[in-house]
Amino acid sequence: MYICYSHKYFLFSIIILHFSNFICQLKEINTGNSSINCKSPTKPCVYTKTRKIGAYYVVPKYKLHTCVMGKNFSSMIVAIFCYLFDEKKFFSIHNHLNEDYFNNHACKKENQGKTFKELIKKYSNGKKKYFFNKWKHFIIIRNPIERFISGFTHICVYGKDSLISKKTCFNCNGDIECFINKLYEEIFLVLNGKKKYAEYHLRHHFFPQSWLV
Repeated sequence: MYICYSHKYFLFSIIILHFSNFICQLKEINTGNSSINCKSPTKPCVYTKTRKIGAYYVVPKYKLHTCVMGKNFSSMIVAIFCYLFDEKKFFSIHNHLNEDYFNNHACKKENQGKTFKELIKKYSNGKKKYFFNKWKHFIIIRNPIERFISGFTHICVYGKDSLISKKTCFNCNGDIECFINKLYEEIFLVLNGKKKYAEYHLRHHFFPQSWLV
């Protein structure tokens, strides 16, 4: 079973005028009365990249599995899966789901895997077909522009004076055009093999969701 859920937590009425040159992973994207054709854009479109490692969480007793992506209700999903995985341990550390965040996860990495191969070997005795057919798999997908705005306002605007923000947001000081252009360049450095990994918060919150599955 696959469940697609769009979590609408932040609502913004912001028009991003420079977003059209950012990421268009489909050959053509509708934008009202016009469209962006990725065959001949002003800049090359970002193409799909296969993910080698990810953040997968499981609850074996319920045969539940999810893939977590930043700014897609990720903190709450990790907390819920930890609670379902080991309720006693969760409440020995936290009183509420929203207390389980980033470096304060109750379950640490006990119910986490980095690859499908690792999960199948550990929880399904290496039986791939059994894992896919008998377990329930779901993922939360957010509107990409909504996700971008949420990440940008959270990390690059509200927290722009923090060290994490300066590192993640390219010292753009809240300038959205500056950030988008530098993010675009960073993505292509990774795509072209000139850089192995982007900074964690940058790739977790801003890289294309199709890379994170």
